[in-house]
Parts: sequence; structure tokens; C-alpha cells
Amino acid sequence: MKTQPGRMGVTLTELLVVLVIISLLATLALPTYMNHAKTARISTAELECKELADGEDSVGLIHGFYVPLQLLDDLPDGQTGGVNTFDAIERESTSIEVIDVNSTLMNMVLDQLPLNAGGADRRVRNMIRNWQGPFVTTQRVYIPLGVNIATFGAWEQRDYPLDPWGNPYLFYSPRGRVGSGLDPTFTSIGDGSITTTDDPFDRFAIVSTGPDGQTNRQSTTEDDIVYYFGKVYIETVFTP
Repeated sequence: MKTQPGRMGVTLTELLVVLVIISLLATLALPTYMNHAKTARISTAELECKELADGEDSVGLIHGFYVPLQLLDDLPDGQTGGVNTFDAIERESTSIEVIDVNSTLMNMVLDQLPLNAGGADRRVRNMIRNWQGPFVTTQRVYIPLGVNIATFGAWEQRDYPLDPWGNPYLFYSPRGRVGSGLDPTFTSIGDGSITTTDDPFDRFAIVSTGPDGQTNRQSTTEDDIVYYFGKVYIETVFTP
């Protein structure tokens, strides 16, 4: 008896059945994947908020100042045999301001001191000369399009840390947000000035605006991730 040779290939019906099964599996797996990805980003943002806050606490403990977030990854200047170091503390703009850790709430804005090695407060000059950084290793930073990061450029003053959604981490003081703007070039968000019109916290805080990229003050979605640090400031009014 002769046997029918094995059939090769598949029918159109069989192919359609396979495609339907794959589609169903993908439909079931995609929400799970998206949920895991969202959870991973939230966990990463929580960790990075803490790392930035710990970096600020370290600068405050060692140097006596809180600094704009883009300074936390700066290296000491001249550590490569006299050659100016890439992204070093002395490469930063002299118009950047730092906050005296020992400021009172009333004087916090007045106690901001410019980062100027030539004419700033003696404590600021000492901080620049004896910089102990870097205090963090930033995973994501803002870099303008078309800039060659292999060479020194003005972008280093704007290497501002970004959260997992690509939005800038925000630095808040008890008087308001540190940084006067959120412009596309990041030139003012890291200038160290305090925006007193923003609603303040009672402590210093590092904030990620979360998936929607907006603070809770701008959006009805309360998805901000906040990490508090430093002492609690209570503003009191003396009544004779």
C-alpha cells in the first residue's frame, strides 16, 4: 500500500488561526507590560529623587550650601594636571546662586549668594576651591540638539537632570521653587533663584512631575513624586 507523502505548508485558515492567537496573546500581554513599565519608571523616579536630595544634603553638610541640581555632578576643577576638567564646578556660570543652609525662612532669598570665584562670599569661594563633588551620577541630562558633548560648550551649564519621563526634576525650597523658569533652553531653571510665587513646601524637596509632566498645582492628576529633606521651616511673626 502506498502512503500519501507528508503535506507541506499551511492553509490560509490555519494561518489566520495562528494570527488570531498571536493577536490575543499580544492583547493580553500589552497591558501587563505597560503596567510594569509605568511601575518601573515610578520606582526609578522615587530612587532618583532620594539620590538628588542626598546629594544636596551632602553639599550642605560639607560646604554649607544647597546648589542648583545641575551642579551636583560637577567635578573639581584642575584635577587633570592643570587642564580644565569637563563639567567642572569652576566652569559654571558666575550668575548661578546658591542657598545658605543656615538661612532663616525670612532671609532665605536674601541669603542666596552668586557662584562667583572672584567676588562672591568667602564661603562660596572656599566651596569652589575645595569642591568635593561629584555628589551624584546623573542618568539623564538635558543636552541641546546639535551639540557635540565630546567638547566643552555652554551646554554644561544646562546639564540638568531629567526624570524617567524626560522632564526636569524640580527643586523646591520653603520659599518656593528654586529656579526662575522652565524655558526650552534650561538657562533659568538652574539659575538658583527662588520663585516665591510658587506654592512652597515646609521643607526642601525634590519633585518629579510624573507621567503627565505637570505639577499637581497645574494638573488635576496628582501623580507628582516628592522627596523631602532638610529641616522644617516655620515662619513666625514676633508680636511685642
